[in-house]
Amino acid sequence: MTIQLNDEPVLAASVHLPLNGAWSAELSVASDAVPAVGDAATLTILDQDLAGRVVRAGIFADRLAVRLTGGPNDWSQPVDVKHYRNTTADRVVGDLGVTLSAPIGTALPFWTRPPGTVGTALQHMAQYLARNWRVAPSGVVVLTDESSAATIEDPEAVELARDPARGLVQLAPERATVLPGGLYGQDTIGDVVYNLTDDGVRCMYYTDGRKTLRGSLERLIRWVMRDTLYLGQYTATVVRQAADGTLDLLPDDRRLQSSGLQGVPIRHGLPGVTVQVPAGERVLLGFDSGDPAKPYAALWHAGQVTSVRVGGAEAVALAGLVSERLDALQQAFDNHTHLYSPGPSAPAPTAPPASPVGPLDSVASEVLHTR
Repeated sequence: MTIQLNDEPVLAASVHLPLNGAWSAELSVASDAVPAVGDAATLTILDQDLAGRVVRAGIFADRLAVRLTGGPNDWSQPVDVKHYRNTTADRVVGDLGVTLSAPIGTALPFWTRPPGTVGTALQHMAQYLARNWRVAPSGVVVLTDESSAATIEDPEAVELARDPARGLVQLAPERATVLPGGLYGQDTIGDVVYNLTDDGVRCMYYTDGRKTLRGSLERLIRWVMRDTLYLGQYTATVVRQAADGTLDLLPDDRRLQSSGLQGVPIRHGLPGVTVQVPAGERVLLGFDSGDPAKPYAALWHAGQVTSVRVGGAEAVALAGLVSERLDALQQAFDNHTHLYSPGPSAPAPTAPPASPVGPLDSVASEVLHTR
């Protein structure tokens, strides 16, 4: 057979190998042995073996229906937010359980892995590095900037159709060597689809001409906007506050989730003020002089604080103490007895009980007390 799954004949197949992302396959197999979800599987297309993982399998209409994805990883596995400092791209990817075809070698002063899945976390890293990622036939992940393309040869292949307007080419291949990112004749290969039809295996691929105009516009926009991203302020969520008072932040804007988000200092606008806040509060994230290496948090949204300190002393609410002092003044006034000239038979006046209030200017010193 031209396509097999674990050496079992495949009756129908559609295999999508994207330029960016993990490949996937929908298969109908002549077998009654149902593999378990998560099992490793080998998909053979003509002369090419692809290492994959079973995502779904079951018997439908007396046939085994299987869905595969490329590599051994579960790309839909959830991952939590994680903050890094002074790390490398290789370590961040390694923490996802992903094996790379070659080291990346990129240092990251800061990195925040957003909550999501293994696949979205890897895509986030690829976007930051301005690269594509895909799963090689062996199952390892390739992170590439597409600056060079390997030459693809299949001299026996027959070109069946070409649509220049859509950048679409269809082949009747003899080998499954047409893979994303390669150079086939004058075509730089984008996404590739292999189908099993009544006439045999058919290969359809998109050329880079399909994305030339859009890619040029995207590159122009990114170049024009390259210096403006860090001039704005962005809403962010406090993940935690360190002992030194700095914050770990998770911005709403995904473009900023890798830019110095651990150990972010707070700017209160008042000298000598420190604030302790619980996780989950919202702040505005800015960058000093538009420098991505100088983030700061300021302009708190409405929320809660654990404590506020001024000059090393805790600022207690003034309203209650001032109210107590004013109540004492009112009481002293009400108890005050005016002196008068008594008559011959009147008793001598008595002084009211002493109720010292003290000057109001001492309130400030009483309000602030050092713990």
